[in-house]
Amino acid sequence: VPDPPRLKLPAYDEKDLERSVHIEWEPVEGAYSYHLVVTIDEDMFLYQADLENIEEAFFDIDDLIFTYPYWWKVRALGPAGYSEGSPVWIFWVPAGV
Repeated sequence: VPDPPRLKLPAYDEKDLERSVHIEWEPVEGAYSYHLVVTIDEDMFLYQADLENIEEAFFDIDDLIFTYPYWWKVRALGPAGYSEGSPVWIFWVPAGV
């Protein structure tokens, strides 16, 4: 089982992001793909995105809702299954003008 990914972007608790956000983590050695979850609740139940089979260590997510905080995490898939999930990070999309 691979190690959990280390998150890079957006930085933890980063504010004033646009509605399109570049999400990035460090590649995990031996990972076949990644599973990214982005939610609008801290308990990680209200999904904005739940994406498996991401082959690169990044993903661009579009059409986020203004005024919402977003929580995100990622895990890696290797030959023996999924890693533990990364820590959960938060970022903020401000209110529209």
